[in-house]
Amino acid sequence: MLKKRIAIAQHVADRLTEAERSNDLALLATARLAITMIESRLELNAAAMVGQDAFAAVAATFERQSDSRQQLVNAHSALHDAKALIGLREFAVGGGGDKQVPSGSAALAIVARQAA
Repeated sequence: MLKKRIAIAQHVADRLTEAERSNDLALLATARLAITMIESRLELNAAAMVGQDAFAAVAATFERQSDSRQQLVNAHSALHDAKALIGLREFAVGGGGDKQVPSGSAALAIVARQAA
């Protein structure tokens, strides 16, 4: 029964990792689209009003994708808590790899370095 619970938890974790990656890739594509739209308008020396409705729609899409990303992060945390409910608190399941999760002041230091 333990092996089955671990396998199921790993399967869910794999799907979560897949969803998180897909969401990040969608965010990147949308950001690239917004950049391309602005660069194209500048290259054409067109008025700011040209394509503004389309740009606003792309910006709104990015915002919703960002909200979606936050919801996946929330799901990640909730699933971590759920592990304990099925007796897997001590077991590591997930995407593995070399991802690091900064906490506290370490996270703020990363943000400060990125902003500099």
